[in-house]
Amino acid sequence: MKKLIGSLLIAGMIVSCSAPKKDFTMSYSKGDFEKEVNGKKTTLFTLKNEGGIIVTLTNYGAKIVSVFAPDRNGALEDVTLGFKSIDEYVAGDPGQGAVVG
Repeated sequence: MKKLIGSLLIAGMIVSCSAPKKDFTMSYSKGDFEKEVNGKKTTLFTLKNEGGIIVTLTNYGAKIVSVFAPDRNGALEDVTLGFKSIDEYVAGDPGQGAVVG
């Protein structure tokens, strides 16, 4: 009986350590950030880690556009208040999402 309980406990721990679900959609497109601002081309960069966190930032002041992190059920959610286009970053608050500057 103790072996059965121990086996079930180990199996439960293995199942709970599964990778986060990858079902998510971004509310913006890369094309919305590929423009020219002050004579320089802007674009998006995406960074991912093994823990399932996905960070998207633009080269316009290294502003963070989104950070997708898994919740306790493994569903990815955006946890930032980023704008949907480079035009909104240029016209909006100069400090919102900024990493540098």
